[in-house]
Amino acid sequence: MPNLVDNILNLIGPYDRIAQLAEGAKENKFLQTVKPLSDSSLEQATQTWGVKWEIQNPIVSMVEHDGWYGDDKWCLAMQFESPWSPPTGAYRILNEEGLHVFAYFMDTGGGDYGGTYKNGELLTYELKDLPDDVIHIFNETYDFDHVNNAA
Repeated sequence: MPNLVDNILNLIGPYDRIAQLAEGAKENKFLQTVKPLSDSSLEQATQTWGVKWEIQNPIVSMVEHDGWYGDDKWCLAMQFESPWSPPTGAYRILNEEGLHVFAYFMDTGGGDYGGTYKNGELLTYELKDLPDDVIHIFNETYDFDHVNNAA
């Protein structure tokens, strides 16, 4: 069984794409919704998504985003677990589509690292050096009980 990385993700973009991604996440097919792959290619999944297989235990909410990013922009807010690492390849694909990507991740199960992915910029730290804002976001928003109960 892999280490599972805890993730918080906010995507901002047009309603149609955000709604499609939200539905995919609710059906446990988020990464397949980002970029569909055949079931037989783990190597291709790692190269494309940054992880071997689909995210797990997603909590999904979608709200209209007011202001900064323009009219008719929606926000998909998610938390989930991913195997071994955050799905940064999927984040890159979403950025290339024009979506704004704000992600926070933390592996406390042996990898002992965490970081952020913000619109193409990946920053990774050892847990002891993790910035306070990342720790604060996890402490304030991440539903560890949901994840523990789903496992």
